[in-house]
Amino acid sequence: MTATVSRPKRSAERFDRRLPVIGAIWIVTGLVVASALLATGTSPVVLAGWASTVVLGVLLPGFVLVRIVRPTSAALVSDLAWAAPTGSLVAFAAWAAGSVTSEPVPGVVAGPIAAATLLVVPRWRRRVIRRAEGGWDPRTTGGVCGALVVATGWMTSDYLSVVPPVPSPGGDSYYPDAVFQLAVIGHLQHSPVLTYPLVAGEPFSYQWFTHAVLAPLVGTGPAGFDTMLRLVPASVLLATVLLLAVVAHDLAQRPIAAVVAAALATVVGTSVVSTRPDGDSIAVFQTYWWASLTTSFGWLVTVALAGIVLDLIRTDRVVRTSAPVVLLVPMTLLSVGTKPSNLVSLVAGAAAVVAIGLIRRSTLTRSAGVLAILAGSLIIARLTIYGGGDYGLRFDPLGGFVKRAARLFPGLVEPAQDAAGTMSLPVVSTAALIAGALMFLLPLFPRLIGLVLLDRRDPRSWFFWAASAAALLAASVFRHPAESELFFLLSAYPVLIVGSAWGLARWWDGSAVGQGRGLAMAIGLTAGAATSILLASWFPTDPAAARAAEFGRQPNAVDMAPWLQAVQSMAPLLVIAVVSVGILLIASLVGRPRLVTVGVIGGLLGTGLLSTAIYLAGSPDAASRVSVADRRSVVTSDELAAGTWLSSHTPPDAILATNRVCLGEQDGTALPNPCVSKTFALAATARRDLLVGGWAYASRNLGTAWEATGPIWAAQPFWDPGLLETELAAFRSPSPATVAAVRAAGAGWMVMDRRGAPVDEVALDQIADRRFDTPTVVVWELR
Repeated sequence: MTATVSRPKRSAERFDRRLPVIGAIWIVTGLVVASALLATGTSPVVLAGWASTVVLGVLLPGFVLVRIVRPTSAALVSDLAWAAPTGSLVAFAAWAAGSVTSEPVPGVVAGPIAAATLLVVPRWRRRVIRRAEGGWDPRTTGGVCGALVVATGWMTSDYLSVVPPVPSPGGDSYYPDAVFQLAVIGHLQHSPVLTYPLVAGEPFSYQWFTHAVLAPLVGTGPAGFDTMLRLVPASVLLATVLLLAVVAHDLAQRPIAAVVAAALATVVGTSVVSTRPDGDSIAVFQTYWWASLTTSFGWLVTVALAGIVLDLIRTDRVVRTSAPVVLLVPMTLLSVGTKPSNLVSLVAGAAAVVAIGLIRRSTLTRSAGVLAILAGSLIIARLTIYGGGDYGLRFDPLGGFVKRAARLFPGLVEPAQDAAGTMSLPVVSTAALIAGALMFLLPLFPRLIGLVLLDRRDPRSWFFWAASAAALLAASVFRHPAESELFFLLSAYPVLIVGSAWGLARWWDGSAVGQGRGLAMAIGLTAGAATSILLASWFPTDPAAARAAEFGRQPNAVDMAPWLQAVQSMAPLLVIAVVSVGILLIASLVGRPRLVTVGVIGGLLGTGLLSTAIYLAGSPDAASRVSVADRRSVVTSDELAAGTWLSSHTPPDAILATNRVCLGEQDGTALPNPCVSKTFALAATARRDLLVGGWAYASRNLGTAWEATGPIWAAQPFWDPGLLETELAAFRSPSPATVAAVRAAGAGWMVMDRRGAPVDEVALDQIADRRFDTPTVVVWELR
C-alpha cells in the first residue's frame, strides 16, 4: 500500500522540480508565436486584446468546466488543452443567451461570469482548485512545443506574411472564403436565426456553429478584421495541435505519443517528390488552417469528441485519461453543427466497435450508447440544422477523381455529351483514373502509417480503421461543385493522426530491436528527405507540361500509351515504393528485419519533410500565395472604413443595397461576364445583411450548380433578376421611384463602390443623405 501511494507522490515531486524548466519552454513558445504575429503586421494592442479574449472568454470558463465535470484530476497541460473545445461550448451558450435575450454579451465578459457562476457551488469549487497531477517532462514538453514552433514558422512564412492585417489604400487580395466566414459571423452577431447574409432573408442551410462560437469573441473594425482573418485561424490550429498531443498521450499512455502526434501534424507534411509544396495531392494542415475556418475549428472539436469516444469505448477501465466524458452529447452537437462531415468517420468507427463487440460477445453498453448518440445527432442535424438539404453534394462515385485525372492527363480526356455543363464529367482512361487517384492519396499515407501497426485485439484499433475507410469511401462516392467532397477526408485526418501516433508509439516501445533503433530512425528520416529532394530534382515538376513540350501538344492515347503516361507521372512515388519494399525484402533475407523496418518507416515519414521545408521557405506555389495573386478579390481600406462606420452607425437589422455584386471591376452597365458573385467584403466589414450581394454560396445557388450550363458554378445568374435590377437601377438611375423600390425591398442604406455598376451620385444626393464619403466608397441613408 505504501508503495502505491508514494509512486504518484514521487512523480509529483519530480514534476515540481522540473516545473521551472517546463514553464520556461512554454513561455519561449508563446513569445515565438506572439513575435511571429507582430512581425507580420498585427499591432500589439490587437494581439493583447485577442489574447485577453481567448484567456477570459474561452480558456478560463473551459478550464473551470472541464475540471468540474471530470471527477479525477489530470495534468495541467491536459486541462488547458481541453479548455479550448470546452470553452467553445461556453462561448456558444453565451451567444445563444445573448440572441434569445437580444442583449449580446462580449465573450471577454461572459467567460468570467460563467466561471464565477460555476464556482459558487462548493463541491465544484474544490474540484477546480485541487492540485493537478504531474504533467509532461521537459523532453515531451520541448518536443510538443517544438512542433508548435514549426507550425508557427510555416504559418508565418506562408499565409501570415502575404495576408496583411488590414487592407492598404490600394487594396489587398483576401481569400473570398475567409471573408465570407466573417460575413456569417456578422449576421449571427445580431440575429438568432441564420439566413444568407449576402441576400437578405434568403434561407441558408449551413454549418454555422463555428460562427456562433466566434460571434461573442470577434469585434468589429480593423481589429476584428485582423482577428478573424489571421489570429483566429492561427489560434485554432495551435490549440488543435496541443489537443492532438494530449489525446494521443492519453490513448497510448506513453509520452512519446504526444510528441509524435504533434510532429505528424506540423513537421511531417504531405509526402511530395516535387518542388511544388503539395505535389499532385493536398497539404492538409498547411492549407486548410486558413482556407476553411469551419474545417480547422472542426478539427478542434472533433479531436475532442474523438478523445471522449475513445475513452468510453476502451475495455481497460483502470487507466485514467483526461477526457471529460460527461460532455459527449454537447461536444457531439458542437461537432456536427460545425461541419457534418466531422461525424461521418466517427459514426463508422463506433459502428465497427459495436460490430466487433457482437462478434466477440463482449459488453456493448457503452459502445452502443456512443453509436446511438453519434448517429442520432447526425440524422437530427441533417433534418434540422441543414434543413434536409445537400448544399450541392451529390452521389457521384469516383466523380471527383475523374475530374482530377482530367487535369493531370489532359491528352487522355474525351469530352462528355454535356461538356458545357458546370458539373459535367469527361471520359478518362482507366490508367489515368487509377494514376490520378494514387497520386492524390499516396502522399497522404506516410503520416498515417501508424494505423497499420495497431493491435487488432483492441476495439479502438477497429475504430480508427473503420473511420479511415469511411472517410476515404465518402470522399470517393460523393461530389460537390467546389470539390468539397474532400472534407470527408480532411475532417477525419487529425483523428487518424491520433491513431497513427498511438500505433507508432506502441510499436516503438514494443519493438525488440535493441539500442540501434534511434539511429535507424534518424538515418531513415534523413534518407527519406534526401531521396525526396533527389527525385524532385531528377523528375519534371509537371509531367503533363513535359509531355506537351515533347509532343508539341498534350499527347493522346495514340501518341503515348495511357499506361506509359501514368507510369511516367507516378515514377517518383513508384521509386519510393519499390525501394522501401526492396529494402524490407533484403532485410528479411539477411537478418535484423526489425531494425531495418524502423529505418524504412523513418524513411517514409522523412518523405514528408520536403513539403514542410518548402512551406517554411515561402514557396510561390503555396495556395495562399496563389490566392492573393487573384486581384479580383481585393478589399480596400476605404471598404473597411465604410464597413466599420456602418457597423457602429446603423441598427443591427439594417439592410444595405450595393452596386457591386461581382468580383473585379465593372465597366459599363452590363455585369462582367463571367460574374463571379463572391463579393463578401461589405457584409463582412459592416456586419450587416445586403439586399443582393455575392450570392455564390447561397444554398439555392449550390443546389442548381448541377444544372448550370456555364463553366464556372460560382458565376450562375442571380435567381431573382428583378430584385437585382431593382437594386442596380437605384444606383444607375436614381429617382424617387427607383429609390422607393429599393426601400420597399427592405434596404435603408445604399453603398457605392467605384469598382461596381455605374452610379449617378449627383441625382442620388438629391434623394438620399450622404453619410460617409471616401474616394472609392460612399454611403447614403435613404430618407
